[in-house]
Amino acid sequence: MCFRLAERNGQEWIRTTEGVSQRIYSPPRLAISEKTKHLKTKKIRRSSANASEGCARDCASLQGGEDHVQKDDRWRFRPVLDSRNRKIKGLTQRNGRIYGTIWIHRDGGNSSCRRFPLLDEEGKAVTCISKAKEAYERLRGDSRADKLPLVGQKPTIQQYSSEYLGSATTRSKRPRTVDKETQSLGLWVAFCGSLRIDKINTPSIRYFIERRLAGTRLMGRDYPAVTARTVALDLIALRNLLKSALDAGFIREIPRFPKLKVVPPPRRELVSDTDFKRLVDGSTKKKKTGEPITKNGVQLADLLKLLDSCGARETEAYSTTWKHVDFVGKRLWIGADPNFDATISHGSTGIGGITKNRRSRSVEFNPQLEKHLLGMRDRRDPKSIWLFPSPKRGKIDRPVISLRESLNLVRDVVGLKDFGFHDCRHRFTSRCVMAGIDYMTIAKWLGHSDGGILVGKVYGHLSDEHRKRMAERLDHGI
Repeated sequence: MCFRLAERNGQEWIRTTEGVSQRIYSPPRLAISEKTKHLKTKKIRRSSANASEGCARDCASLQGGEDHVQKDDRWRFRPVLDSRNRKIKGLTQRNGRIYGTIWIHRDGGNSSCRRFPLLDEEGKAVTCISKAKEAYERLRGDSRADKLPLVGQKPTIQQYSSEYLGSATTRSKRPRTVDKETQSLGLWVAFCGSLRIDKINTPSIRYFIERRLAGTRLMGRDYPAVTARTVALDLIALRNLLKSALDAGFIREIPRFPKLKVVPPPRRELVSDTDFKRLVDGSTKKKKTGEPITKNGVQLADLLKLLDSCGARETEAYSTTWKHVDFVGKRLWIGADPNFDATISHGSTGIGGITKNRRSRSVEFNPQLEKHLLGMRDRRDPKSIWLFPSPKRGKIDRPVISLRESLNLVRDVVGLKDFGFHDCRHRFTSRCVMAGIDYMTIAKWLGHSDGGILVGKVYGHLSDEHRKRMAERLDHGI
C-alpha cells in the first residue's frame, strides 16, 4: 500500500493506492503563525530604528508630544529616557525643559537635592539629550568648583536699586554723589528694571551703552545722545550696585563690562590776568538801560576773587563761614563743618567736612587773599554767618545755592563764553608753580593727597612769559 500526502483547503489529506482519501488531524497553526509574525515584525521595527530616529523621538517626548502624558502631569518631574526607554541618571524633565539633579551639602552636615535647568553655552534651554548630557557635566563641574547658581529668587533691578539707595552705606556718601547715582540707576531701572539682578550680563550692558550713545526713549521719555564720559558715569553706578549685590549674596561674580573709549577732555587754556580782570569788572557793570547785568554782581565778583586767590572749589566756597577765617593765625579753612571754629584749631588738615576727600584743609594767607577777606569783612552782613549768604534766605540764614546763572550772564557780555569757576583753581595753581612753590605745599592747599602728582599733570599751566624767563636762566656753561 502506498501513501501520498496532499493538501486541500488548508488541511492535510492522505491518499492510499486504493484511492481512499482520509484527512489527517493537526492543531490550528494559523493563529500561532499570525501571532509569531506580529511579534517578529514589532521586534524588527524596534531594532531597525537608528540613533537619530531615537533622538528625535526622545526630543518629541521632552516637548510633551507623547499622547500618554496627561496635562496634569506636565508640572511633575519625570525621568528622561534614552532611545531604548532607559532612564538617564541625573536628568529629569518637566514641561518640556530638562533639569540636572545635584546634591547640595548644607550647613549642619545635611544634604538636599536640587534641580537646575540645563542651558547650552549660549544660555538657552537644551532640547536634545546629547546636549543635555554635556550641560549636565558642566553643571557637575560647577558643583565641584562651588560655582552653582545661588538658591532662591533674586530681586529685580528696580527692587534692589531702592534697597541700595536706602542703605546706610549709600547715605553716608556725599549728597551730590547720591544724587548722581540716583539719576544713573533711574536710567537702568527704566531700561531693564524688571530684570533679575543675577541676569545682568555683558550683552545687556553693551546694548544699554549703544542706546545711550545714540539717544533713546525710555519709559515715555526721550533721552538725547550723550558722550562716552556720561555713559561711563552710568556704568560706575551699575558697578557699585552689583558690588553691593555681590556682598549681599545675590550674585556670585560681576559680569564683564565692555570697554568704553572715553576721550579725555581738552586741556583748559590758562585765563590771562587781563581777561580775568574784565570778567570781575563786568560783574558790577550795568546795561544801557541802567539796570545791572546781574543782581548778584557784587557776590559774583567776591567769589571770583576768593577762588582765584585760594584755589577752593565753587561748592567749598559756598559752605565757608566767617568762623572758618582766622585773621590772627592768618589762614582760611576750606570745607570745614559749619560749627568749626578756626581760632581754636591746630594743624593744617582736619577730618570731616564737605570736601571731595572728606577732609577739611587750611590755606595760609597770601597778600591777595588777606586783602580780599578784609574787604569782604567790612561789607559783610552782620546777621549772617556765611561768606556768601543767600539773597533770598528770608528768616532762615543759609548760604547761596549757586551763582552760575550770574556768571553765564556776565561772561556772555564780556566775551568769555568758555570760562568756568574751575578756571580760577587752575589760575591759582599755575601761579603757585610759576612762583617756585614746591608741589607738596600746593597739593595741601588744593586738598590733594597724592603729594603733587596731579598738580604737575593737570593744573600746572605755565604762561609764555614764565617759560621764557626759565629758558633765560638755563646756562650750560660751555
